[in-house]
Amino acid sequence: MAAAVTDKRVRLGPELLDSITSLYNVGLSLQAASDLPRDVASQAIAEALGHLDDTIREIRNNAFTGQGQETHPPHPHNGAGRPHPHSRSYR
Repeated sequence: MAAAVTDKRVRLGPELLDSITSLYNVGLSLQAASDLPRDVASQAIAEALGHLDDTIREIRNNAFTGQGQETHPPHPHNGAGRPHPHSRSYR
């Protein structure tokens, strides 16, 4: 039993690190958006929120199922796996 837990931790470690790196990148892109014109910033924020949604989904998948990345087709407006939850096309 302990070996299985250790194996799972070793397997999930790199995936968790990828998720943390993704969160850091989202933070940087949001920070950079503050210096952009309003319309460009709005698009950058929508993309960042889409990436954040994808990253949270990956973390949940890893934490609860151990399956890693779940594939969703990219959303045409933000490049993320799903539209941002506050967008009209989310539902």
